[in-house]
Amino acid sequence: MAQAPIIRLYETVGALSERMLDAARAGDWALMDELERECARQVAGIAPDGPAPPLSWQDRAHKLRLVHRILACDREIRHLLDPWMAELAVRLNSPGSVARLFSRS
Repeated sequence: MAQAPIIRLYETVGALSERMLDAARAGDWALMDELERECARQVAGIAPDGPAPPLSWQDRAHKLRLVHRILACDREIRHLLDPWMAELAVRLNSPGSVARLFSRS
């Protein structure tokens, strides 16, 4: 039985999520950003224009596994990013940071 196109999209997003997690673990933020943009392009293709065709129970189960893995990757990426985001917030809120930003203009 042929695989539904929507399942292929979820598989692509799942693979991108895995690569994003690997990039986050390695601290490769440039690659992470690039993969995140590609993932957003793929996710835009998931939104149906109308009613989605029915999936077989096998495809529904596979889709659910993919969604769970994508969400797990997202949770771990956020966990890895939280300390970096907190440090960035401290730096942006430190005295003189606004002045330094505008002094470069």
